[in-house]
Amino acid sequence: NGVSAAYSSIVGGYNNSVSGSYGIVAGGANNEIEGQFGVILSGHDNTAEGYASIAHGISNHSGFNTSDSASIAIGIRNLASARSATAIGYENDVRGVGASAIGYMNEARGNYGFAAGSGSHANASQTVAIGTRARANHSGSVVICATNNSSPADTIGTANNAGIVMLAERGMFLTNQFGQATWDQTKLLNTSTGAYLSNGGAWTNTSDSTRKTNIRLLDSSLVLANIRQLTISEWEYIDDEGGARHIGPMAQEFHSVFGLGHDATSISTIDPAGVALSGIQALAAENDALKERIRVLEDLVNQLVEAQP
Repeated sequence: NGVSAAYSSIVGGYNNSVSGSYGIVAGGANNEIEGQFGVILSGHDNTAEGYASIAHGISNHSGFNTSDSASIAIGIRNLASARSATAIGYENDVRGVGASAIGYMNEARGNYGFAAGSGSHANASQTVAIGTRARANHSGSVVICATNNSSPADTIGTANNAGIVMLAERGMFLTNQFGQATWDQTKLLNTSTGAYLSNGGAWTNTSDSTRKTNIRLLDSSLVLANIRQLTISEWEYIDDEGGARHIGPMAQEFHSVFGLGHDATSISTIDPAGVALSGIQALAAENDALKERIRVLEDLVNQLVEAQP
C-alpha cells in the first residue's frame, strides 16, 4: 500500500494507493484514489479519479480527471466519468454530467440523463430510459419498456425530441385503486374502470349495469326534439397543428340541451352514442306510425275502388 498525499490513509488491504489528499481506502486490493476527498470502501481494481468521488466493488471507475467532482461507481465494472455521475450495478456506462445509470449494462451518456433496468440508453440530454433496452436518444424524451423478450435488438426508442414512449409487451393497466393488478393481456390498455383500448385501436367504454345507478327511462321523442335543436357544424381544434376537420356539436350547447357530462366544455364518447340511439328509436316509432297510417289509407282506397260499380 502507498499513500503519497496529505491527510490520506489506507486502512488495510493489498497494493492500494492514494495520491489525492483527504482520501481513504478502507480495504481490498489494487485500488487507487487520485482525486481529493476520494473514497474506496473495498473490493479490487477500483479507481476514484475525480474530486470527492466514490468507488466500491470490482473494477469500477469514478471520475474522468481530478477536477470532476462527486461521481459514484459501485458494483462491477461500472464507469462514472463525468461530474456528479452515478453508476450502480453491473457494467453501467455513465458519461453525462449529472447523469445516472442503475442496473445491468445501461448507458447514460447524455447530460442529466437517467437509465435503469437492463441495456437501456439515455444518451441524449435530459432523458429517461427505464426497462429492457429502452432507447431515449432524443433530447428531453422519456422511454419506458416492459418486456421479458431476450432478443438483442432494441425494443423501443424515440423518434423526436421531448416525447414519451411506452412499450408494454403484455398490455398496460391503469388504476387509481390499491391491490393486485390483473388484466386481459390481449388488450393494449386496461383500466380498473373496465374501459380499455384494444390492440386493434378501438376504445371501449365500460357499460356494465352493475356499475350504474340512478337509472331512468327516457322519452325518446323528447330526445329527438332536443337533437333537432343542436347545431351540427364542421370545425378543427385550435391546437391541432395537422388541421384535421371534425363534425359535431359544441360542448356548451350539448350540455345545455341534454344536461349530460361533468362540465360544459367536453363531451364523452358514450353520451352522443346514447343520444343517437334514443333518437333512432323515436324515428323508428314515427316510421312505424307512418307505415300504419299508410296501410290504413291503402285499405280505405282499396275499399273505395272495390265499391265502384
